[in-house]
Amino acid sequence: MSTGFTPTASDHVRESELCATCHTVITRALDDAGGPVGPEFPEQVPYLEWRNSDYALGGAREASCQDCHVPTTDADGAPIATQLSTRPRSLGTRSPVGRHVFRGANAYVLSLLARDTAWAGTDVPAATLDAASAESAANLRTAASVTLARVEEDGDSLVVEVRVDNHTGHRFPTGYPTRRAWLRVAALDAAGAEVWVSGRYDDRGAIVDASGARLDGPAQTLPHRDVVTSEDEVQVWHAEMVDLAGARTHVLLRAARYSVDDRILPSGWSASHADAARTSPVGTDGDEDFVAGSDTVTYRIPLASGATRARVELLFQTVPPGNVEGLADHPTAAFARLVQMMAATPPMPLVVATAER
Repeated sequence: MSTGFTPTASDHVRESELCATCHTVITRALDDAGGPVGPEFPEQVPYLEWRNSDYALGGAREASCQDCHVPTTDADGAPIATQLSTRPRSLGTRSPVGRHVFRGANAYVLSLLARDTAWAGTDVPAATLDAASAESAANLRTAASVTLARVEEDGDSLVVEVRVDNHTGHRFPTGYPTRRAWLRVAALDAAGAEVWVSGRYDDRGAIVDASGARLDGPAQTLPHRDVVTSEDEVQVWHAEMVDLAGARTHVLLRAARYSVDDRILPSGWSASHADAARTSPVGTDGDEDFVAGSDTVTYRIPLASGATRARVELLFQTVPPGNVEGLADHPTAAFARLVQMMAATPPMPLVVATAER
């Protein structure tokens, strides 16, 4: 039987502009009547970030969204060549063909949905969701690296310089603004015991101080830091939405701007680019080593603590507890179930990279 149609490839499915149609989201704050009142707000703009980077077309590291997120090799790393249809019979194999795994960084939500597929309304087996979660986690571990650029005594302090390099074609983190990354920096004594820690987190994934007190509640905003001098100071790369009055909000259609947005820029980002206005950092003024492609944070740790070495973890979290708590005044049945699921499977951060010296 002949259908009269011949499956034909189209180059547009391999171009970043295709991804931009969904992943460039510009919103405006609404008033109580539902009318737009705020300025245009860049909820997520990874495509614009990519366009203002070395990964854009013609750039020094040219790579499309699909090159990273839609692999053209199988699970064993072999290039995929396949016949896309049994009709017409003369149709041969084609390559490249991308696997529609769309691997990203959201390993947590995939694993959460695997715990209750009925609530998620999907017939995808839990094992498949868990496998996708594992692939996302593996992809995340290629996104950035940490380097201990300096570990030495200076006066009464152990000075530790930590550089984080962004290896993606967009900001790190990127996408929906709940996502955040932070450094857990531990000073070790001669026996290898932790004697000073910045970036602790509890068993719910919340950032805490040495006493276990929260540092990142729903109304709190952690500022960008170039220098950290105490255990209750933490460098977090994140974006925090505020409303027209400047109050922190977790509701997108109340968001008017970011009070802080220090997500690490991609390599090649330029303040003179046409997309700079929608991709510029907020709250990093004065930090001269917050540059395109990397950020360096200096820790000054008291030698009196017994510190001799440093161990660093770069952590990533999809949904901080404070963001969920901030939505508690907008309860729905779906939200209530989400809270239950997150209580059973807390949003613990994933380790992206480590270093010790």
